[in-house]
Amino acid sequence: MPFETQQGNEVRPRLLPRDGKLVLTLLQVKDAAADSPKVDRLTALPPELLETIFELAYDSCAPPGPICKAFLPCYRNRFFGLVLINSYAELEGFARVIAAKPFLGTITRELRIDCEDDSGDDVEPDELRPPDDDFIRLGRHLPYLETFDLTGSNRLSLLVLSAAAASTPGFMPSLKSLTLFSPFHGCFDPYHPVFLAPLHYYRHLEKLALQTACDPDAGLTSLAPNAYPFAYPPFLLITSVSVSAHFRQAPELVRLLPSLQELYIDCIESDSPVPSVLEAVPNPTALRLLQIRTSNRLTPWRVPNAVARFAGCQSLLLIGSCDCAEPAFFDLLRQLPLRSLEMCGFVLKTDASLLQALISGPTRHGTLDHLILNNVRGEIGKWVTLDNAALARIDDDTDLPEGWEEPDWPQTCSEEAVIKLVRAAKASGVRVSGTTVEAIGVAEACEKQRGVIEYLDEAGAFEILF
Repeated sequence: MPFETQQGNEVRPRLLPRDGKLVLTLLQVKDAAADSPKVDRLTALPPELLETIFELAYDSCAPPGPICKAFLPCYRNRFFGLVLINSYAELEGFARVIAAKPFLGTITRELRIDCEDDSGDDVEPDELRPPDDDFIRLGRHLPYLETFDLTGSNRLSLLVLSAAAASTPGFMPSLKSLTLFSPFHGCFDPYHPVFLAPLHYYRHLEKLALQTACDPDAGLTSLAPNAYPFAYPPFLLITSVSVSAHFRQAPELVRLLPSLQELYIDCIESDSPVPSVLEAVPNPTALRLLQIRTSNRLTPWRVPNAVARFAGCQSLLLIGSCDCAEPAFFDLLRQLPLRSLEMCGFVLKTDASLLQALISGPTRHGTLDHLILNNVRGEIGKWVTLDNAALARIDDDTDLPEGWEEPDWPQTCSEEAVIKLVRAAKASGVRVSGTTVEAIGVAEACEKQRGVIEYLDEAGAFEILF
């Protein structure tokens, strides 16, 4: 069946069946006006095919330069659909462009702003660029924006969460995902229901992530529990939330999310308040994904029994200094209908034999089909040989070339034990992946590379560098 009708002397595309697939063909139809000017073949192609050609031709985020008129819509969709901004100056320039050509704002679906400096230690100085009024005006020109991520700007983070911006008619009216990573200076508690009340103006908001590495006692004033004794309206549509558990009001926010399906918890304190956040989930059977991330500098802590409340949890991610060395932890996992289990952290204490018992044999987990282990890392870089020895850079500490990383296997989870685990998982139909699996064989390769480097060094292959 033709994709378009054939008219005059123009080239028209058709979708024809061939070997069970629809294949696009170009047909030239000639009529009495055979000598008429030729039609640009690009303009005759359907928009979907033009999009594919453009994506294959320009695979970077940099503007491609001058392009033909046929590709102009593709260019706009590509470079204004997802906007990445790395400074206040770029944000100010983007606001000016959208103010001058508002139709470009209707294309933007994702806006990601990172105002941190290159070191990541300090935040770029905020010189009120753009001013608050200009930023609110920019938000009104983004009617179909669905994802907004902001890192580093305390002023703009507070502005997005303020009634002054959120209640402005037409300000990001289609917003579904909001991520703010900020110090939240000047805020009594970024998770207090009073502070987050303006979020109700974002009527389509489904995903909320408020993250801060700030000490809750530095610059923040927590309110007493009875400071606002009245009830707060719940956020009915939010299904995913990310919180920093060390703030007093984090459980209060979680308690207002009856539709919560994904919960991400960050904790930077040794005296973990994670259980209070877990116990605050109002509908535990609806939760499908739980991630708990702690600092690797903390003393390893145990997964709280409150996890057992989530009878519908299918994905569990444990990142950081979590102690998973006791059989009771794996008994807890067997109470959950998990499909995916991920463990990540440099001080993660995991006994490979207990993991093997979880995925195979009579004690196998009934629903688990994917195990992700990221507690060991190893990397094989470019091999140094006689041909490239003169250009090689050898690390004095590891005696390995740059780009190589030798894995540090813990005693409770040795390379041999992981190999045995992977074999048992394959026999049970469970997929095991992650950096730990990728590190298998890396230690042996490192020893071989050291042997080659030692041989080349004795042969004088590196003398040209000196």
